[in-house]
Amino acid sequence: MIRNKPGTYIELPKYFEANINSVACIIKSNDKILFLKKALKKWSENLWGIPCGTVEQNEDMILAMIRELQEEIGLDIKKDRLNLLGKLFIIQNDLVHNIHHVFYHQIKRDIDILLSDEHTAYKWLTQDELLNYNLIPNQDRVLSLFKAYEI
Repeated sequence: MIRNKPGTYIELPKYFEANINSVACIIKSNDKILFLKKALKKWSENLWGIPCGTVEQNEDMILAMIRELQEEIGLDIKKDRLNLLGKLFIIQNDLVHNIHHVFYHQIKRDIDILLSDEHTAYKWLTQDELLNYNLIPNQDRVLSLFKAYEI
């Protein structure tokens, strides 16, 4: 059988069989995006990324994103305040195929960020400032969905 090459795809690869669904949310305030620093002994430790997580079995994607935002940063958000930007298809190997659902939320006021133990810090960063940070894998692809949305 012909197998897909590991990587991140914007279009659905031919032999893709999803066995993981994940969600992520670009939260923007003014011209800055919220980034969280992963804690030690966590996936992608010490790297920076937007709030994200795994969708539980039979869980709705939007409700999963709402849950992750509450767990990771203490943000309560209504369903109609999340915009789906798109999906990425991530192939880690022959056995791990992930559909990564990327959302967007605009904040018009300052909010208190209450970090979970999964993270050690947070920062509001511009696109230019991101160049100085070590990001978790695929953040560049996630942000490309956002850039397309802004146009």
